Amino acid sequence: MARRRCFVRRDEADKSAEAVAWAEEHLFDRCAVVPEREIWRQALLWAQGENVSIGGLKRATSKRGYARDESQVANVTTREVLGREWEIVRAATEGISAFGPLVHTLPVLPESFAKEQSAALKRLLMSRDFITLFRGGAGTGKSYVLKALTEQLREAGHPVVTLAPQRQQVRDLADSGFTSPTTLADFLTRKAMPEHAVVVLDEAGQVSGKQMAELVRLVRSSNGRLIFSGDTRQHGPVEASDAMLVLERYAHLQPAELRQIRRQNPKFGETNEEKRGIRRYRRAVADAAAGKLAESFAGLERLGAVVACPLGDQPERLAEEYVNYAEAGHSLVVVAQTWSEVHRVNEQVRAKLREKGLLGTKETDIEALEQVDLTNAQKRNARFYPPSASIVFNQPIGGAPRGAKGSLVGVVKRGVVIDMGGQWQLVPQHQLDRITVCQPRKISLATGDRLQLKANQRLSSGVAVANGEIVTVKGVHPDGRIALQDGRTLDAAYRQFVPGYVVTSYGSQGKTMDYVLFSDSAVRAATNRRQWYVTISRGRRGIRIFTPDKIALRENVLRAGGSPLALDLIGHERIRQFQSRRQSNRWQRWTRGWSIRARNILARVKSFQLTQLANIEKYGQQNHRVLRH
Repeated sequence: MARRRCFVRRDEADKSAEAVAWAEEHLFDRCAVVPEREIWRQALLWAQGENVSIGGLKRATSKRGYARDESQVANVTTREVLGREWEIVRAATEGISAFGPLVHTLPVLPESFAKEQSAALKRLLMSRDFITLFRGGAGTGKSYVLKALTEQLREAGHPVVTLAPQRQQVRDLADSGFTSPTTLADFLTRKAMPEHAVVVLDEAGQVSGKQMAELVRLVRSSNGRLIFSGDTRQHGPVEASDAMLVLERYAHLQPAELRQIRRQNPKFGETNEEKRGIRRYRRAVADAAAGKLAESFAGLERLGAVVACPLGDQPERLAEEYVNYAEAGHSLVVVAQTWSEVHRVNEQVRAKLREKGLLGTKETDIEALEQVDLTNAQKRNARFYPPSASIVFNQPIGGAPRGAKGSLVGVVKRGVVIDMGGQWQLVPQHQLDRITVCQPRKISLATGDRLQLKANQRLSSGVAVANGEIVTVKGVHPDGRIALQDGRTLDAAYRQFVPGYVVTSYGSQGKTMDYVLFSDSAVRAATNRRQWYVTISRGRRGIRIFTPDKIALRENVLRAGGSPLALDLIGHERIRQFQSRRQSNRWQRWTRGWSIRARNILARVKSFQLTQLANIEKYGQQNHRVLRH
């Protein structure tokens, strides 16, 4: 009987450890720090029907060696996540003043450069650090300076690699004149790093700790250098650890920075009143950038940009405003915080456009594929797949090409089995990030409809489409192909898109339009200072905010947003002490090395002097003998 109880306890311990390992994989994929109780909760969800208890899970997590804070409900991180963040900081601190300046003679800059932009460019070009930060708020003109930087580096003889996290950002860089930009993921896959190259990474604030650590290792191995451009006040990476924030907070680097906002320019106003409005709008954006969220909200409220209306009337009010701006020929971006709100407002805006005759009369019903956001850990569990899930290959695997679709057969120990129309394809555990789980969603399309594309793909015509692009429909062919107004045609098999009138705040980042319309969904967890700053800073001329509750929105805007870093659990003081010890040890090694060199030099000097004295004495004796004879 005792032996049986022993086996039962051992079985529970094994199941608990397995459940905790799954919960860690799921949670730490997106977060650097999580409450320990969240690990228990996710482990219980995974272990439904299994012999697992809360006590067993607590015993399992106590053996995992987490780094944790001292709060009542502990926040924890893994040693792996902590190690990645520290690796990035260490590479940056050890690289301070470790190189010569990127250029030895400062160039003569064109008159179009403002004084602040000139100072930032000179600071970047004269940097002696392994990692150099270039920080600038939304609409400050970072891309303009960055392009001049890459041109000057090439003129100085440096090989330059230009990167961005997302394909759409790469296209924007190419359109702005950057030479051969590519995505960070593609660069890390190919590892085509020229020796002694300067790697310029735009939108570095959206790069996770895992990718950043891999990039740092690759560049160091090729004796290269890094320049990171971004803004940590905007949305960070989807995956764990905001790498650029790690550098700003703990590496003690001195960034080049732009503060003056150029996007909201009063010159865009046609009347004096419009110019005054744009000036006040710019002030509200500047307050948000400076962390003055209450002042930012109050400024927009005084401007009349915050409109209170019942939640049920909100989509219709916004749709009317949308049509008014569209008829006037202005470019627009509509932002909502949640996908449910995005769908709700999309439907209302489209209905209003049809009512006004701004869309074609002929409609075609199609079945689009909407992405289901699953972590790799969730993909290994069949219960997280919707009943009608469609699996799309975003990278080739085995005999399945990129863009191929299939349905779930089941999840096995080796991976996920997908039915490709009668032929089964196994997706191994380590390649689950190569598939996207989608669910079908019926939508109607007519001429003039807008779509937001949700997958990178090269079409059969040879042209490419990028995730995040907003495109306009020209017509739908009988075979299912969708013609776009920009001349491209989406293949009949390409169905990863959603209606594109409304986007999330994250999807709006990087876009610049005349006006912003913001639909507040009144969901507290979806609203914070980052979301507010990104949303309100997209417009050139103005913004309109529709909310059911001004007071609640103002309170939600003041929330910090973002996830804590793993290094935050250790604390600044412990990190400073450790860095101080490292600096002290490095100084001691450096001085010890120089003292050895100094002793050797002194010994050689003394030997040389003795030799010279001996020679003088020798030649003196010879001269004396010559004179005597």
